[in-house]
Amino acid sequence: MAQTIVEQLNQIAKQGQLSHAYLIDGSDVLGRERLVQEMAANLFHRMDNRAVEQIQKQIQEQQHANFIWVRPDGRSIKIDQVREMINEMTRTSMSGGHRIYVLSPADRMTVEASNSLLKFLEEPTTGVHLFLLTDTKEALLPTIQSRCQWIHLPQPNRQTLIKQFQAAGLTQERSNWLTFQTNQLDEAIALDQQTDYFEHVEVRWRWFTQLMIKPMDAFLSVESMVLSQVENRDDALLYIEDLLLFTRDATLIAKKQSKNLARPDHLKEYQQLLQRCSLNNVINIASQLIETKRYIEANVGIRSAFEHLTLILSKQQKR
Repeated sequence: MAQTIVEQLNQIAKQGQLSHAYLIDGSDVLGRERLVQEMAANLFHRMDNRAVEQIQKQIQEQQHANFIWVRPDGRSIKIDQVREMINEMTRTSMSGGHRIYVLSPADRMTVEASNSLLKFLEEPTTGVHLFLLTDTKEALLPTIQSRCQWIHLPQPNRQTLIKQFQAAGLTQERSNWLTFQTNQLDEAIALDQQTDYFEHVEVRWRWFTQLMIKPMDAFLSVESMVLSQVENRDDALLYIEDLLLFTRDATLIAKKQSKNLARPDHLKEYQQLLQRCSLNNVINIASQLIETKRYIEANVGIRSAFEHLTLILSKQQKR
């Protein structure tokens, strides 16, 4: 579905009819961002004839002058960020062609920032295209929704993805896990072929079990089991997303719903953990992980954020 949307946008761009503003919603965060990146790479390819792969790499590394990300500063996208973006939009493209701006997640805009954005939407600049990415379009002001072309990106059926991944040679266990990481076959294959990827997943699993049972052990192993895998903020957020998958599995098993697990091969281990940790504790761990994610997004130090998590859980466990 996502690839079909990319092809449709590419065709629209070739005809010179690309809209000034698109609102893309759907729960697949990586899919939303990948869609815009692929469309932009093809658009810029037609402008300068460089290889699409080379342009995509520039975009992913935030090194392309005409592709600008606007992400939350702390917990929100602020009015100053939107004003600066609008000022940038009025300038000539660095290569005389198209410019693309992406607000992600757009629902993190403050009310003031949202109202400021309406100025651009009401008076668009030629050659400038804005993409608002969000889980659900209803999270944005109706006046913004009405001024954008809406694209809904549905979540692919997991069973279909598992079969696709297995047909490409991945094991059932790895295919199952990877459908929670990506809906793209090439990315799943790349992760499967990374020599240390699943070793890292196992380390995260062991650290999760420490969080569940002995948070102070998790505190002592932050260096060896977390920071050894985490080099930057994005790595830290991905680490937490995997931990949240584990809490999701544990919650489903505690509720006797074990048909859609990320790691069904660990069912017995989950059951053993749940003999020592209640469902309420699992839910609390998930809440604390989400809070830790917010701290990291707000530029709190990675070590401090993870250590704070373990200390909070340890304190709560002693009550």
